[in-house]
Amino acid sequence: MTATFKITNKGDKPLVISNVTTSCGCTVADWTKEPIAPGKTGSVSSTFDAKAIGRFQKSVGIYCNASNKPIYLAIRGEVTADPKNYTFTHPFQIGAIRLNKEEIEFEDANKGDKPTMELLVANTSDRLYTPVLMHLPPYLSAVAIPEKLGRGRTGKIKITLDTEKLPKLGLTTASVYLSRFLGDKVGEENEIPVSAVLLPDFSHISQQERLNPPAIHLSAEELQMGELESDEKKAHTIIIKNVGKSNLEIRDLQVFNSALGVQLKKRVLKPGASTKLKITAFGQNLKKVKGTPRVLMITNDPNNPKIIIKVKVTSKKIAMEHPENSEEYKGLTVNKGIEQPSIVNPYLKLRKKTRRREFSVGEYVEGIVKGDVTVLSQAVTLVESVKPEHQAIAQEVIEKCLPYSGNSMRIGISGVPGAGKSTSIDVFGLHVLEKGGKLAVLAIDPSSERSKGSILGDKTRMEKLSVHPKSFIRPSPSAGSLGGVARKTRETIILCEAAGFDKIFVETVGVGQSETAVHSMVDFFLLIQLAGTGDELQGIKRGIMEMADGIVINKADGSNIEKAKLAASHFRNALHLFPAPDSGWSPKVMTYSGFYGIGIKEIWNMIYEYFAFVKANGYFEYRRNEQAKYWMYESINEHLRDSFYNNEKIISMLAAKEEEVLNGKLTSFVAAKKLLDAYFSTLK
Repeated sequence: MTATFKITNKGDKPLVISNVTTSCGCTVADWTKEPIAPGKTGSVSSTFDAKAIGRFQKSVGIYCNASNKPIYLAIRGEVTADPKNYTFTHPFQIGAIRLNKEEIEFEDANKGDKPTMELLVANTSDRLYTPVLMHLPPYLSAVAIPEKLGRGRTGKIKITLDTEKLPKLGLTTASVYLSRFLGDKVGEENEIPVSAVLLPDFSHISQQERLNPPAIHLSAEELQMGELESDEKKAHTIIIKNVGKSNLEIRDLQVFNSALGVQLKKRVLKPGASTKLKITAFGQNLKKVKGTPRVLMITNDPNNPKIIIKVKVTSKKIAMEHPENSEEYKGLTVNKGIEQPSIVNPYLKLRKKTRRREFSVGEYVEGIVKGDVTVLSQAVTLVESVKPEHQAIAQEVIEKCLPYSGNSMRIGISGVPGAGKSTSIDVFGLHVLEKGGKLAVLAIDPSSERSKGSILGDKTRMEKLSVHPKSFIRPSPSAGSLGGVARKTRETIILCEAAGFDKIFVETVGVGQSETAVHSMVDFFLLIQLAGTGDELQGIKRGIMEMADGIVINKADGSNIEKAKLAASHFRNALHLFPAPDSGWSPKVMTYSGFYGIGIKEIWNMIYEYFAFVKANGYFEYRRNEQAKYWMYESINEHLRDSFYNNEKIISMLAAKEEEVLNGKLTSFVAAKKLLDAYFSTLK
């Protein structure tokens, strides 16, 4: 493995690297031997020869004329037992090819330079692969080394930037596509973003210009604009002054997103002159912004050719509505009323109050955000209600709680009935609560097809967790929905997150159909299995293992330990039959005992490792976005279904068509077509 570090000389004298040392003999270094001119770039490469399995940390010491002491660089990595598992060294994936980068960035390139960057590739497919970068812009060239990759082989694509061909100073962006051969299809799935920042070239300026350079000074390089309403905008002015000895030129001014706008009065400033830069933030576009909004400025100041101005501004959260604080009622004084004297037994009066108070939408939202479990429970009841009036209130509450959601670890837990899901959740929950935070458990109980009732007894099996002050357990009936999870469960997750629950467990009914729905609303899917349940191929056929991010074998205690270990081995072997997950994560198989609390810490170390992995490679955010899109289409399907069955014309025809099908007068398909035709006719 080779790591290459870019070395840029930011001084006014040539930089000479005299020697580079390594911390051990397994690491060999190479570096730029020629002096690096001011403003130019060199490199230091370190090649590590992996001979032992496990994590490693190596250091490289650079001896140069810029420092009296060596400058140390660190190299960290992990050597895996399976040479074909590239999830650590190549965390990003396009098809069967794994990459070490998901984007190509050339930062601070000077005019005339031709910097290079290496994109490491690994072939995880069973066939020969020819890596090709397609749709290269004129300023980029690429060479694959080697030209063809065999099965399980690694290589690299050397990409060179020709700064002479860049269209402008500052930021230039484009997209290239990693393909299997020339002429291969391109799309979002194999797109790789490319960016380059071109700085002015100061190597040819005269001695007079070097002695009398312009010098830029800004009144601020970071703006604090606070929170903005969606229909609000805020502007701030920065004073730019030339404190140098020659004319200052602001050659380019760019914003990185639509949330900012810039206005500059003058682009050329004489010595001592100043101008105003107006930066405006637009609240309506802030929700689309990822990261900190920035402004990029390119100047002819040789000491500050690139300036980035950060703008700290966020979208304002939904405020609670209180009429007494409104300007309309400014002159109104509300006094506290007098308590009604009791003429009967006050306890009797309290007993008669059997009807539960109904909250307004604002009260629901306020109570949920404050973490009031009682209000949260009533809001969940509204979500689960089939009454249209309750659904209308619930949807409004969910909409206002949405800005407060999304900040939790969502974990789906499934397994066959009797695998010990509820008992495991009890010990899992106590373990995670020891580290702080709050936990919500959404336990789905199967409903009877005959009586339509549910026992809702999961809470009774979570004896310790049910009395914990930082936990919230909500058993809910499946009520005939697919596998017991649907839109209502996802909406409940939003409410729990708004109430401050940073960890959410979703337990399925364990009947084999709910897993797909759960997988579409959680970040990590945990499958609980038992040893000795029969042929493991039966579990493979069900497809549940394809969705599992982790598999744990419960009841690994007493005489069952060896059976559990054997079952774990079978499942590990079975996982090799599946293609690598889109996340790049390799699902792990572990054993534990929920009853005795053995192996709980190790399981949660695995789960925390997964979250760190997917957040680092960007899959976490991608998965959340895909889930949101999936539930948009699910909501459309549900509303179309409701619209069809609640249509008056369909209601009047449905019983008759059903009877005709039962009597053999119509086929099912003809009857369905007649009903659909009737429904569509009402929409015209």
